[in-house]
Amino acid sequence: GDHRDLHSFPHDALPILFLPTEKGYTNHYANTGDGDEAAARKVLQDAGWTMGSNGYFQKGGQTATITIGHKTDDRREETVQAIQAECKPAGIQIEDFTSDGFNGKNLSAGDFQVALFAWTGSPFKSSFTPIYHTATGSQGAANFMKYSDPKVDQLLTTADGELDYAARISELQQADSLIAKDGFTLPLFALPEYAVTDGTVMATNQAGKQVSISDNQASIGVDWDAFTWQKKSS
Repeated sequence: GDHRDLHSFPHDALPILFLPTEKGYTNHYANTGDGDEAAARKVLQDAGWTMGSNGYFQKGGQTATITIGHKTDDRREETVQAIQAECKPAGIQIEDFTSDGFNGKNLSAGDFQVALFAWTGSPFKSSFTPIYHTATGSQGAANFMKYSDPKVDQLLTTADGELDYAARISELQQADSLIAKDGFTLPLFALPEYAVTDGTVMATNQAGKQVSISDNQASIGVDWDAFTWQKKSS
């Protein structure tokens, strides 16, 4: 399932490298997402844009337009509609580009202006290196935005070889902060998964106690501890 929607305009935004339930979570986007239409209009006006009769800023025969691309999905379309409503008072037009093959074709080819998509959360933080490391050789293979920050590269590489848990968390937090400061991507929300059972099957935790089956909110899914499942004791 999708756990993290990216490249949109957040309200209660989240950090990039940690889910809210994880140790190390810090909100680096607390001042992002409230919106200031008047300030946005002033930025455009100061740059020589003027308000057109269609309610959007224009300059040199062009309309202030941002195109958001995404795969065909109801939630993505609803998200773009919400962004359109938020940006219209600022005089910015948002165009919606949707395609069944967006993630497989447009995204990987860098054929987008703004991409709205999701990464699945994972406790395995080395999985972030292909996404946020500078795209060189085998590294940064999923860095569709061509993001590059040498300090982030160094921190991710060091963290991937770090055996000290506390030091690794600190290194990832530093990388998380730099990614937020660079502003190349904005997280929208984390979408948790859940497990529903009839209560007749339980899981056994490390203490030997039977507990309810639960999703670990990561890439493994609900059956992450299936080897401990058994019928509920009477």
